[in-house]
Amino acid sequence: MVADGPSTPRGDTVFWGLSMEWHFRSDDANDALSKRRPFAEFLRARCTPESDWQAAEIVYGELVANVVKHAPGPIEIMLRSDSRGTVTIEVFDTATRFRIARAVEPPLYSESGRGLHITWQLCGNLSRTKTPNGGKVSVVLPVILLPSPDADRGPISRAVPKLL
Repeated sequence: MVADGPSTPRGDTVFWGLSMEWHFRSDDANDALSKRRPFAEFLRARCTPESDWQAAEIVYGELVANVVKHAPGPIEIMLRSDSRGTVTIEVFDTATRFRIARAVEPPLYSESGRGLHITWQLCGNLSRTKTPNGGKVSVVLPVILLPSPDADRGPISRAVPKLL
């Protein structure tokens, strides 16, 4: 599902509202991961040139891989924007025992923790909340939506979040 349209204005700039969903099963990792490149292209077409849509693509892959490894069942991925042009990815899964570890680099030969560490490094934030069916991981992506075509095309004042 894709919904694009002007979102609530903030200041003098109106950003395109963004909402997209993907649904997979964790036992079909190829299906989920095959959408990684289209996910990135979707963002690239709708975000400023300064946006790091490649980092967003990596984060998508890491979050999906984490669910495939640790949470059997359905995966729901939602991409949303707010009125400031901030884009958030939310990944819903069935995991009941998962908490966000501290943003520390895992040991060199560790079998776990790398994907979350990469996500922390690329985006600087990561949250996990419980849902009735499992949990939701939310990450603000290092991208900024383009203003809507109806908005003044002046310079965009928001800076892309810096890498840690």
